[in-house]
Amino acid sequence: MYRRSLSLGLLFVLCAFPAWAEEVDLNRGPVVDELEQLHRQELSFRPDGVPIITLGLTSGQRRLRVTSEHGLVFRMGRHGQREITVQGGDEWEVRLKNPHRGKTRTWVIAERFAGTDPARTEASRSRWLRHKHRVKVFMSGTYVDLEGQRLDTRIATVAIAPEASRRRARRRAKQIKQGQRILGRLKDEFLERPGGTFVLTNLRTGESMATEDLVSVRGVQADGLVEILGAKWARGNVSRRYPGEVSFLVGTSGKMEVVNQVDAETVVKGVVPTELFPEAPIESLKAQAVLARGQLLSKLGHRHPGKPYHLCARAHCQAYAGIE
Repeated sequence: MYRRSLSLGLLFVLCAFPAWAEEVDLNRGPVVDELEQLHRQELSFRPDGVPIITLGLTSGQRRLRVTSEHGLVFRMGRHGQREITVQGGDEWEVRLKNPHRGKTRTWVIAERFAGTDPARTEASRSRWLRHKHRVKVFMSGTYVDLEGQRLDTRIATVAIAPEASRRRARRRAKQIKQGQRILGRLKDEFLERPGGTFVLTNLRTGESMATEDLVSVRGVQADGLVEILGAKWARGNVSRRYPGEVSFLVGTSGKMEVVNQVDAETVVKGVVPTELFPEAPIESLKAQAVLARGQLLSKLGHRHPGKPYHLCARAHCQAYAGIE
C-alpha cells in the first residue's frame, strides 16, 4: 500500500535491581537521540513501507499510570540504550520531577514556498542575506508515495532576524514590515529541549527507577497494548489502550506530553470507529477508512509545528482513542 520515501543523557537510578524486572543493555551501533527525532517530527517507516505516525495523546499532567496484561518494556532516556522488562498486571506510576522548559529563540517568518521548488527558496535566502539579515530555512511536511499516488506536503519556511524572546521578535517583525514585505508570523527554535526526571514506581511493590527527559513504554508482546490510566481525556478520566509505543516527555509548559508512535494503518483502524460508529454499514466504514487515510497523511508536518508529534488525537487532527 505504501512505498517508502524520504521526508524531511541517560540517567538511570535503581537501588538494588529488583526481582520483578529484566534489564537489557542496548549499547550497540550508532546512538540515536529519540527526543530530537520526536521534536523534529521525522517520519519513519515499517519494513513494508507503512509510515509510523506520532500522535499527541494528552498533556498538562505531572503523573499518570500505565499497565498491561502481559507485561511492559520501558526504554529509558533519550538515547534508549537501556530497556527494562516488567511483569504484567502491575500498575506503574509515571511521575515528572524537576522539569525545566528549555531555551528558545524566535525567528520572523519572511516567506514560505512549496518544498518542491528549492530554487525559489534559495533565491529568497540569498535576497534576505543581501539585506543583512540572519537567515534560516525550516522544512516541514513530508513526501509519501501511496500506491503510486504521490502526496507531497513539504513546505520551506524562510525565517530571518532571530531574537531571544517572542516579544522582541514581534517588535522586530513590525520594524521590518515598515520597509519590506514579509509574512511577519513567528517561528520558535529550541536551543535546549525541555526536560526533567521521570520516576517510575510499581504501585504494588513500591520499587522505583528513574531516567532523564524521556521514557518510552510498549507491550512485551508484538501486538501488546499499553493501558493509560488517570489521564484527563475529553470524555473523562477513563482508561485507554494504545498499540505501538507510548512516550512520556516534557512539554514547554513544564508538564508531561504523552505521544503514541504507531503505524498509519493502525491509526486508521482506531480513527474510523471513533468518527463513525463500529456498527455502521461495512461500505460506510470502508469509505471512511479511505478518507481517514488520505486526511491523515495530508496533515503531516503542518498541524502542530514545534510539538513533539505529527498530529493530535483530537478532532482537530484525527479523533483517535486507541484500540477498544
